[in-house]
Amino acid sequence: MNEGNAYVSNTPNFLGMLFNSNINKTQFLTLIGGTDGANAEITTNPEFPISVRYAMSDGAQPNISEAQSVGAGKPTYFGLSQDKNVIQIFQEDVTVSRLRERASGRLSGINTAGMTPEETSEEALQILLHLEKMKRDMNYTALNGVYSAEGLTDSSKPIKTRGIIAAIETNIVNSAAAAFTADELNDMIRKVYDNGAFELPTIFVNSANKQKISKLFKSEKLTEVDRNRFVGGVSVDLIVTDFGVNAYVVVDNDVPNNVILLADIAFVKPVFTRDKETGEVITIKDLSQRGGSSKEIYAEFGLDHGPEFYHGKLVITGQE
Repeated sequence: MNEGNAYVSNTPNFLGMLFNSNINKTQFLTLIGGTDGANAEITTNPEFPISVRYAMSDGAQPNISEAQSVGAGKPTYFGLSQDKNVIQIFQEDVTVSRLRERASGRLSGINTAGMTPEETSEEALQILLHLEKMKRDMNYTALNGVYSAEGLTDSSKPIKTRGIIAAIETNIVNSAAAAFTADELNDMIRKVYDNGAFELPTIFVNSANKQKISKLFKSEKLTEVDRNRFVGGVSVDLIVTDFGVNAYVVVDNDVPNNVILLADIAFVKPVFTRDKETGEVITIKDLSQRGGSSKEIYAEFGLDHGPEFYHGKLVITGQE
């Protein structure tokens, strides 16, 4: 992506189908609700609550005599704390000169009689591509975002939402070698089960670690294949756990190479604000522009990751 306005000189028309050479699927964002706002939380406050937590010790056998049970009581209480996050601004600007928008018949590259470009409106194409970029940025932020609330008190500073990977502090397993083991992966799953709800556990990995997981479970003979199967290769898309619920394995290349994420997506939601005029979570509005057409694509997005101890991560310290 280049900075600047769209002119005849820098956005030529070409014949042929449109392809993207940098495909990066937004699986995490899609599975937690997407960007249409239908399954999202809507907030009117840039800062929003995520969960209220309390600490409880492990179970123990009381040691109380009859004499101790009589007389003045010894009250106790549980303290509460609130987890919170913030939304942040996502904004894209598109300006197409009037000359460029009307020059749909000017073709570059190889031209063949009778063929027309896939897109005849440069403005529509630019808006479509910028919306796709915004969606990718939201997916990356939901996974990798670093929290900052400075912008709530200083308008010169950005507000930045916390991603789910940074949120996880309880269920962490560290692998010192690049070749993580099935035991380490299972240990992470066990920790999430012990501390969380374990309703829709889903493992998110990049493409390289997806291949490693498939190879790992095959080499340790932890996969089951039909005897009559004559297809080469093994793909581990579901890990059977000991805890009644199995974990799906999903590829999302926005997950860092040194992290395997286990997210209970039953407790993760996107958070948006709504435009007061249109009610939409992502708006495309006209901006006055002499000699061209300008559009602002705008959204405010954050992540409600739920209780952080409902999720887990395997950090591969020997791998970057």
